[in-house]
Amino acid sequence: MSASGAMFDLVPHGEDSWPGRARFIRGDDDAVAVARLRVARALGSNHPCRGQASVVAEELVANAVQHSRSGERGNELVLHITCTVTNVRIEVTDAGPLLARPTVPTVSKTGGLARVAAVSRSWDFEQHPNRFVTVWAELEARR
Repeated sequence: MSASGAMFDLVPHGEDSWPGRARFIRGDDDAVAVARLRVARALGSNHPCRGQASVVAEELVANAVQHSRSGERGNELVLHITCTVTNVRIEVTDAGPLLARPTVPTVSKTGGLARVAAVSRSWDFEQHPNRFVTVWAELEARR
């Protein structure tokens, strides 16, 4: 995935991410830990959605690494976090499916997207013309 073809306001490697910005993450074994750190930095320790956001980011990034070309050696994904005082939107854009024919993300009873559905107000995905896939989830503070 390259910054020149991306649809996001991107932050190069090595710079801190903040709410409303996107961040490239290498699609390797450290991707989930990096996503968790990015959520913690973006939301801070007192945001009411921090726990939910961490679960969502972990699951979406793990799915991207496991099921897309972003998990292939040298490839990346994009984590985009947008937040307000009580709401968070997390998007993960990957390099597209490993298979020749795209598959539709679905919720299984035990899979990662089931966890995303359980803690999110809503979630969905978008298949881009360039084969990239964005899966997003919106969270709100529980009262």
